[in-house]
Amino acid sequence: MTYANVLLTVLTICAVCGTAGVILVLLRLSSTLQHVERLMERLELMSPQLDRLLVDAQQSLDAAEELTDRIRDIADDAKAVSSVTRQALVPVIHRLSGTGNVAAQGLSHVAALVAATRAGISALSRNGD
Repeated sequence: MTYANVLLTVLTICAVCGTAGVILVLLRLSSTLQHVERLMERLELMSPQLDRLLVDAQQSLDAAEELTDRIRDIADDAKAVSSVTRQALVPVIHRLSGTGNVAAQGLSHVAALVAATRAGISALSRNGD
């Protein structure tokens, strides 16, 4: 066997091995492409569901924001009412407190209730901010 024959045999073996390697890579690449294709099909099927989910989530957030605004308005109104009630009751309580009148005691309880309501509303307002 001559040097040329040995070299030709080595080159043939290398070419066969190289071709086998390329075939294996192409088979794996084909399998990967099939997986990617199936994944894309699934994503396309899920796309409308995801869109609906995002729209529903946005609507829920908008409704929650609207509800928060309404609650904040109610709390502001309640603060205003309690302030006006307090301003109206304090002078009456002071006038009647020296007489030992039952009405004075009742108004004192109402004033305490208004103060407690105001404190509760203030606490809720601070927690919401």
